[in-house]
Amino acid sequence: MRSSRSSSSIRVFSSAVKPRLGIGSGSVGAKYGIQSSLCYFQYFRLMGRVNTPLLSESAKTALEEGFKVGKTHAFRTRCQVILLKATGRTSADVALITSMTYVSVNAWVKRYRGAGLVGLQTAPGRGRKRLLTEEADKETVLKAVTAHRQRLQTAKAKWEQENGRTISSKTLKSFLKALTDDIKG
Repeated sequence: MRSSRSSSSIRVFSSAVKPRLGIGSGSVGAKYGIQSSLCYFQYFRLMGRVNTPLLSESAKTALEEGFKVGKTHAFRTRCQVILLKATGRTSADVALITSMTYVSVNAWVKRYRGAGLVGLQTAPGRGRKRLLTEEADKETVLKAVTAHRQRLQTAKAKWEQENGRTISSKTLKSFLKALTDDIKG
């Protein structure tokens, strides 16, 4: 188990591997400023591929605007990821700042490179689909409710019987509220 290892076992492992890699004074390790106490995995993390997006001034401005006034928190966080990566930070550093994993950071950078600012939006079709839609169910729900104005449970049972679908009372109430908000607004 990785979490049960002590720091002494990491030092022993790294000291056994370092001579074969040539890490130490006067070698690759000294060139990159790697201290002798760094382990093998930390060494290769420093040597990872650079994934820094190059931003034009207009792209940077658009990302800053999205970060400040974006509609959703997820979109604002994704804009922040791209802005931080553009400054040259590592994916691990950006992941710590934004509470993501470095894999997610790299995935959003890749998606930004492919689709631009639009790629940072949540793709349509995600999440649970609505049980009642205004286009398909407005007429039938209103017909059932107007037939049984005083008893919403009776109207719900009638609608379920006619359409062969079951919904909760809360779903029906929120759907009717959305319909009245459309009428008022």
